[in-house]
This record gives sequence, C-alpha cells and structure tokens, in this order.
Amino acid sequence: MKNLKNIILSVLLVGLSLWMNAQTIKIDKTVISYENKLRPCLATIVEPNPKELKKDWVNFLNKNYSVKLQGIGIFTDDDLLQIEDVTAVAISDKRFNLYTRITKTPEGSSMQVFASHGYDDYIGDEKYPKEFDGLYMILNKFLSEELNHYYTSKSNKMTNEIKDLDDQRIKERKSIERNKAKLYDVNKDIAVLSVQPDTTKPLDIKTSQKIDKLNVEKSNLETQNTHSQLSIQDINDSIVKLQGSLDDLKAKHKDMLN
Repeated sequence: MKNLKNIILSVLLVGLSLWMNAQTIKIDKTVISYENKLRPCLATIVEPNPKELKKDWVNFLNKNYSVKLQGIGIFTDDDLLQIEDVTAVAISDKRFNLYTRITKTPEGSSMQVFASHGYDDYIGDEKYPKEFDGLYMILNKFLSEELNHYYTSKSNKMTNEIKDLDDQRIKERKSIERNKAKLYDVNKDIAVLSVQPDTTKPLDIKTSQKIDKLNVEKSNLETQNTHSQLSIQDINDSIVKLQGSLDDLKAKHKDMLN
C-alpha cells in the first residue's frame, strides 16, 4: 500500500509538471553580459535539465558541424561551454569563437548562445546579421530535435506509468474477487458450525474456537477488500489526472511540430 501511494504521488507530480511546462520553441535575440560588456546572443528557456541539455548540445554540434564545445565531461560541468577558432560554414565563412551558457531555472534551463570573430568583435544582428541568422537556424534545429525527443520520451514514460497503474488496479480487483470467494466459504463454514441441535445447550468450546478463528479470518478478508477498494479509487483518480496531462502534452508537442 505504501509503495502504491508513492507511485501515485510520483505520477501526479510528473503529470502536473509536464502539464504546466510543455512549450513551443521560442528563441529571443537579446544580449548577455560577458567580460564586463553586453554581447548579442540568442536566448531561450527549455524544460530539459542543464546537464542533459549541455550534453545534447555538445553532441549535436559535434555530429552535425564538427564543432567540439568544451566544458562538459566526466569530471567537468561548467555553466559556460566554449570553443575558439573554429569553422562552420552554416554560421560563417570566417573562423569564429562559439560560447554557450546554460544554467538552471525554475522552468528547467536557460540557454544563451553567442559567438565572436575575435576579441570584442561579436556576431549580432547589427554587425554580422547573416552569421547571426545562421546561428539562429542551428539553435532552432537543435531545439526542434531536443524538444521532440524530450516530449516523446516524457509521453512514453507517462504512458508506461498509466499502464503500471492499470496493472495494479487489475491486481487489486482480482484480489477482491479472490477474497469474496474466500468470504463465501468462511461464512458458509460459520453458518454450519453455528447450527446447534440442542438450543438449550451452549456450543462446545472447540466449536466456539473454530467460529472465533473464522470470524478473525472474515474480518481480515473484509479489511483487505476495503484497502483494495480505496487503492482502486486512488488509482482511478491518478489515471484520470495523468491521462489528462498526457493528452495536454501530446497536443502541445503537436503544436510545436506544426
């Protein structure tokens, strides 16, 4: 029963979090304070946690553009990921430095991406609009893949949690049916033992002890069924809420893809 309550609580918290936070892709062209100056950057807030986001961003850039950001690994987990003097024609024909700051927020992660062609020569809408747009397209492509995977994974997890709850509900229902069958037999035995040919005499001690034992068994079976019925009610409530969150998540995921 305790494990079941923990499962239900976990499911409700996950479902509520997903329902509140599911998002579409939004990238802002703004500024970031770096080396005591404001630099043009691309910024977004997403649900994946910082460490997960850093690893996926590093892998994405390395796989698609042979750009190997530094700052995340077995023994490192820096807020600022960076690589200097690299090339990626999707961003610029010239060599550049690339930076990404990823930090934890209440919603998940704040992600800020910026780049420069050298000291105090930063890529932005005013000075290098083409390169800035190229960086925007790369980030947008990454977020599309990242959030698609994230929402798909969360949807699958929630679907499995619903299935686990449904399996638990089936077990509780089967337990109730088994106990009902046992109760039928116990009541029948009590009725048979309670028949007294000579009503002027009390039941013998041995028979009374058997009846007492059967009554204890009957009480235990009835208590088990009460607990199972309450568990089923909790499970039903959890499934309804979780299914609603799952439907909402799928709808917002679909909106993101359109």
